[in-house]
Amino acid sequence: MRLSRLVSLALAIVPVLSTARAQTPRSAPDSVKGPPIIVAAVRVSLRGIELSETQRAAIKAIVDRHRPQLVVVRDSMKPWRAALLTARQNNDTAAARTARIALRRGRLGVAMITRRALQEIRPTLTTAQQTQFDANAPRVKAMLTRFVRGDTRATGR
Repeated sequence: MRLSRLVSLALAIVPVLSTARAQTPRSAPDSVKGPPIIVAAVRVSLRGIELSETQRAAIKAIVDRHRPQLVVVRDSMKPWRAALLTARQNNDTAAARTARIALRRGRLGVAMITRRALQEIRPTLTTAQQTQFDANAPRVKAMLTRFVRGDTRATGR
């Protein structure tokens, strides 16, 4: 029952991104291969928590409010992804290192936006729910750390 509610929350959060993913071929380097990090972080932080419809709507509004910021950061990272690909093809270690550093800074920006969203989500929960939310925090922190490092296991990609 709880799992189905979490799945329905995730499905309510992701409709716009799923259409974009359906239009992008999987082999494209910029294609999304899993849930966006903010959706994954919300799922992990809310694991084991039953939400009311009001809470779901509030959480969806918070995520939607942060989505434009994430799009800006993601779009700013695209040239660096292309630069990294070109540097690897040309065996240019210095350019590849520069691009990797820039990508890591971009992923750090995404992680900061995600953390802000989670900080806004916490007050919408009851005291008991906040206890579970706080218990899930180490998992979220580990996931965001892997994401910033560029580990593909961060969101199940």
